[in-house]
Amino acid sequence: MSNVTVASPAKINLSLAITGRREDGFHELISLVAPLAFGDELRAGLVPAGSVNEEETTLACETPGAPLDGTNLVLRAAAAFAAATGWRRAVQFTLIKRIPIGAGLGGGSSNAVAALRAMEMLSGHRLAAEERLALAAGLGSDCPLFLHDGPLVMRGRGEQLTP
Repeated sequence: MSNVTVASPAKINLSLAITGRREDGFHELISLVAPLAFGDELRAGLVPAGSVNEEETTLACETPGAPLDGTNLVLRAAAAFAAATGWRRAVQFTLIKRIPIGAGLGGGSSNAVAALRAMEMLSGHRLAAEERLALAAGLGSDCPLFLHDGPLVMRGRGEQLTP
């Protein structure tokens, strides 16, 4: 497979309680969250051999304010996948952004998980569930919830999930 499109849904916090501050600086929380049908779209394709940037994974997005460098969670997810699997093909990502940046709807976290899924599809390397969860959790507190469909209760900093 050389091109894939992955949905990147938004989420909504139906309830949120901050129950304390952790030693690592994060808030301790309990939240009921649900995915929305609304969201972004991530397109990914293998960069052809012989291309000028055949060794560089890149990101394009027309939304003003969206970072296109290594601070973007899409590129961080691709790098984490490459480090975990050893798969080193360059990928061109195109992010169709519908979730407003900074709106608290989980856009960046959802984009990161969409990138992990795209990398799995393009590489043919299926991560074990525990490995996928560890990569997602390492990218951000909200990322693990996007590995699931349906409402969840989040605890801790967001890494403890109950359907």
